[in-house]
Order: sequence, then C-alpha cells, then structure tokens
Amino acid sequence: MIDRLLSELTRGRGRPTFGAMCVFAMLAGVTASAAAQRPPAANEEAPGPAAPSATPAPALPAPALPAPAPPAPAPPKPATDEDDDDRPSPSPRAPDSDATPVAPAPAVSANAFVSTPALAPRPAPEPDRNQVDDGQLGTHQEHWRLGVGLRETFVTGKGYDPFSTDNVLPQVSLDFGRAFYASGPLSVAALVVWDYGSTKATARQADASLVVHRITAGAEGRYHLVRRLYVFGRIAPGALHSAATLHDQVLDIDRESQAWVFTSDFSLGAAFEFAGDARGASTRPRGWVGADGGYSWSASSKVDFKDTGSNNQRPARLEPLRFDDLALRGAFFRLTATLTY
Repeated sequence: MIDRLLSELTRGRGRPTFGAMCVFAMLAGVTASAAAQRPPAANEEAPGPAAPSATPAPALPAPALPAPAPPAPAPPKPATDEDDDDRPSPSPRAPDSDATPVAPAPAVSANAFVSTPALAPRPAPEPDRNQVDDGQLGTHQEHWRLGVGLRETFVTGKGYDPFSTDNVLPQVSLDFGRAFYASGPLSVAALVVWDYGSTKATARQADASLVVHRITAGAEGRYHLVRRLYVFGRIAPGALHSAATLHDQVLDIDRESQAWVFTSDFSLGAAFEFAGDARGASTRPRGWVGADGGYSWSASSKVDFKDTGSNNQRPARLEPLRFDDLALRGAFFRLTATLTY
C-alpha cells in the first residue's frame, strides 16, 4: 500500500490525496496535544508507564527493630470541679456506616427520677350531725335536769319583823327532776326542790336570827313555743322547817324556837335553752336559763323561845319568851340555771 501511495505521488495524480492526509495528520496531532493537556477525570486512572515485562527480584526484608516500650501511665489525678470545667468534651465518634443504626433513646426529664408523692385530695370535713336541726323536740323536751337558782320571798307577816329589816327572805334553790311525758309541744316533769335561806336582825335588845329550809316535790306542765323555749306552770307542795334563835346579850344565853309546817308553791315561768345541739335526738348536755314567780303559802307556826341550857351559870330558870306567830308566806321570784341531759 505504501508503494501505491508513493507511485501516486510520483505520478502527480495523488496530490489531492496527499493534501487530505496532511490535514488529517495535523488534526490528529492537535487532538492528541489537547488530550495530553486535559487533567484526568476522578474515575479515570492516570496513564503510567507500561509495566516491565520482566518480574523484578524480591527485595530482602530489613531486620526488625525492637518496639520501644510504652511510657508508664501517670497516676490518676483526683477529679475536681475545675478539672470538670477545663476538661474538653470528647469528640463524638463517627458512626459506622456498616453498623446497624440505633434509634436514639427518648429524652427523660430529670424530674422523672424524683419521687414525688401523689397528694390525694383532702376530703371535706363531715358536718356534725348534731348541729343539724332534725325537726324533733327529742331531748329539748324529755330529759333529766339539775338546776341551781336564787329565790326572793317577800314576807309581809308581823311575825317575820323581828328577824328582818326589809321583809325579804333570800334563799338558794336546788332542784332535780325528770321530764317523763311528752305529747306534741306539751310535756310533764316531776322535780324535787330544796330552798335554803337565813336572815337576822335585832329584837328586844337581843340578836335574832332565822334559818329556813323548804323541801317541796312538784309537778311542772310545759308548753314548747319553739324547740329552745317553753313556758311552764308549777305546783310544789312540801314542808317548811324554821329555826329561830334569840341571843340575850345581858344574860349571855341563847333561846331557840323550831317548827315544821306545811307549805306549797304556785308559780308560772319560762325557760330558754342557750347552749345545746340543734338535733333533737342528741344526748349531749344542754344549758337553760329560767325564771318563775308566784305565791308561796305556808302555815303559821308559834314562836316560843326556850332556854337551850347552854349557859350553866344562869341564876335561875328563865320563862319562855313568846313572839307573834311566824307565817313565811308571800310572793316570790326565782332565777334558775339548769343543766339537762
């Protein structure tokens, strides 16, 4: 083929062909020069020298040197708060692409580990059932009672004048009883009353004194206007004991006169409960204040002062002294504080 090309060139018919071949050779040279100047791509390997056909002889290994001994570890330094602040935080470890991904742990609040006792709601205090009015009279009406009071009796008889300057007989009253029957607002109570009092004055140049005991057993009818308030009427017959004493300052002797007589009280009054539960069925104590007034009738008694014989130095036997009959009757008024149960 080369001989043919030469012959064409020599003959003069191959000039165009020769020119085309020269142009093609120039383009090929330019293309090779551009390819040589272009840097290789990342996935392309740089051209290198061709591997020699002959295998080089293996090099002899260098003699192994002993590895240097690792330095002795430093003694641990006690940790302090400053070390914790100055210590650099460890760099995070790069995740292994081949390892199985691990789901991050859920964030837990620090308060989750603090044991906080659950506060149960405090129940509302139950109301005292005895403070609720049940609409019943109950022990407002039927109860035991114990009372103490002050009584003033106005005695107008002449037989009382030697023993008092104002015709008033003061007494202390004690009563005990029980309301045993009830029907609606009506009830009946039985009670025993003891009245005690004393007074003194000057009679016939001598000191005169009088001590009175009144014991009565009465019945009391009541009507409750409301649960804490009732009105009543009372009849209390009984016995009255009077002990009169006359002290003769000249002879220094005492003379006495004693008597038992029948007596009876007629009175009207009212009582109000100032302390106690509203519930009628409550058995707790209740406090009452009451007042009553009326007329006290007593039989007359003779007043004969006789020598008691307390002074054995008297010169002769003395004759009894006679005073006016003593009748301790008249209007009275009484205030009472009562405890019921």
